[in-house]
Amino acid sequence: MDMIKNMKEDKRVRAFKTLIVMMSIVYILGFISACLLFLKELLSFLKQGENFIPLMLYIQFLLQIGVFFWILYNLSKLLAQIVKNRIFDAGNSRIMERVAYGAFALAAISIGGALITSLGHGRFEVIFGEILGNGLQLFLLGMGILVIALVFKVGTRMKKEQDLTV
Repeated sequence: MDMIKNMKEDKRVRAFKTLIVMMSIVYILGFISACLLFLKELLSFLKQGENFIPLMLYIQFLLQIGVFFWILYNLSKLLAQIVKNRIFDAGNSRIMERVAYGAFALAAISIGGALITSLGHGRFEVIFGEILGNGLQLFLLGMGILVIALVFKVGTRMKKEQDLTV
């Protein structure tokens, strides 16, 4: 019975890993195309001194993709720990904290990009939509993940104390 359960868990883990790989491939292709568009916009800006807003949007996108890859990397490390049945491990809470900090970074990039873009266009209504939309949601997501990381820390400490009792 345990063998069948382990096979089902292995299938779920493989499916999750496949999903992470597929998402990484899509984002890598998006990253490459964004880099090419960024170079095109940079050359256009340097030649003609055009508006810097498209250039800033590409920089924001590249930063977000980098942070997203960092989050995916940490999530794959967390998944590897869970597969090894090391759920309440000290490293897992640190990994979850890094994921939370990644969410905070995405929120800051989103809000900063909205501020720069809207100030460049002279419109302030975009600021409130972006701050209350993506920025606040990502910040709250980071806070939730940080709380879960603290719960994992407490669970790790309790597990250590339980392991010491005879």
